[in-house]
Amino acid sequence: MLRPALCLLMLCLTPTVEAQLFGEKAVGPLTGAALSARKHMKNSGNLSKQGQYYMASCSILDALALKPKPKYSKKLMPISERGYAEKLQLAEASLQSENFEEALHHFEHLSSYLNALRELNMLNFATININKAAEQASLGVAADAYRTAEGAFMGGDYMDAINFYRKALDHSNDFKDSHLKIAESFYRVARQEVENKTYRQAAESFLKSHNEVPNYLDSAEQGMEIYYQLGAYFSEKGLHRKAWTEFKNVEEVSFTYRDVADRVASSMEAAKVVIGFGSFENRTYENVGGIAVGDFIFQELKQKLNAGKSPFLSFSPDPGSATIVASGNVTQVTVNEQGPTSINKSQVMKWEDTIKNDGKKIKVPRQETVYYVEKSWSRDVIFAGNMSLLNKNTRETVFTEQIQRSLSDSVHWAEVTSNSENNRHMPLELQALVRGRKQLQSKDQMIKEVVGQITNELAQKILQQIDSVQSSSDPLVLSLDPQKSS
Repeated sequence: MLRPALCLLMLCLTPTVEAQLFGEKAVGPLTGAALSARKHMKNSGNLSKQGQYYMASCSILDALALKPKPKYSKKLMPISERGYAEKLQLAEASLQSENFEEALHHFEHLSSYLNALRELNMLNFATININKAAEQASLGVAADAYRTAEGAFMGGDYMDAINFYRKALDHSNDFKDSHLKIAESFYRVARQEVENKTYRQAAESFLKSHNEVPNYLDSAEQGMEIYYQLGAYFSEKGLHRKAWTEFKNVEEVSFTYRDVADRVASSMEAAKVVIGFGSFENRTYENVGGIAVGDFIFQELKQKLNAGKSPFLSFSPDPGSATIVASGNVTQVTVNEQGPTSINKSQVMKWEDTIKNDGKKIKVPRQETVYYVEKSWSRDVIFAGNMSLLNKNTRETVFTEQIQRSLSDSVHWAEVTSNSENNRHMPLELQALVRGRKQLQSKDQMIKEVVGQITNELAQKILQQIDSVQSSSDPLVLSLDPQKSS
């Protein structure tokens, strides 16, 4: 249980204190815990001579975490209470001068310090109620933050006001009206953003006001109305996917707002892209596992597109009922093979055997020739073709791609032909050759891998193309209700 408390203690130390405790450079793990502990003890001695008992005690606590030696504990006993008194004096002085942030910082460190002593059963002196003192400092921090927030609010700096109101709430429950002030601040920011015609930011700010205080003024309605109008704008532009996103933003706040449920459904329906797979001609007549290469490409492509899990994409077994029809050609599937080739080789193995001669161990040099066959084999697959997507309604080609891919595989290995018990003395390079892979990937495996690469790329490009059709900037002006834009 020692380590967690000490880790908490060190987290509370300022960088300056840590530098003084550990020196400019941390002791690396290779120096060992004992050496690091000694360094902490040396720091402690120097700090004690300077009358800095709190930091000296902290340094001993770190030494104890590394090496819990009784002699280290004996060094801590005489100065731990002095360290407490020193830190308490700093905390109370800060509290007295109303520097509440600093006071809270000191009290938090002091609490960690006492917890570390308590876990070592070395807290043998009376202490004040640190938690109560920290609460007093925390209340002071909250009061300061609230006063700063009020000034920022009055000056129209609403984002600063929000940050300081939150800080007040973080440190005390005595400023509960900060929630209302935050909601009002977001509301005013949203009004400014409407005037600046940054509608999306305005909608977000209105809903932040609503989230802070549910139904604050008409913040929820204001935010929903802006998203609704954005959805209507994109619907008119034929950008149904973007329209669906905006209507969904409304629905997340209230699914009963206006006719938003119907709008979400109709936008989804209009945004759907139905892909039908026409013919993928295979002029090479190459097959993969009994399936024509073109059909295999379509099969893989459909799986990859499905993996994207886009709610706007579906497939039709009948190209006639699809909005987009895919077609393509396989113009080349060439398999080039070289080998297997074999070359007879040999190498001289040299080693030393240890034998006993007249009771003494001596080393005797040995050598032997190992004979082997070095083999190699390679295969290349070259794939070419093209694919396109046709919008059946407009008769426009929305996507076209030239396909050119190749894949190579090769193996290089050796087979030992000589019969010897000393093969373990073979050179390392030859041992690696003997253990080398001896079989190429099959032709079907290589074609499948090439098709996998092709369809990965095609699926990504098709999805990007469909998305790019939906790209558009937000409107410069929205026709909002006068009451919602003023």
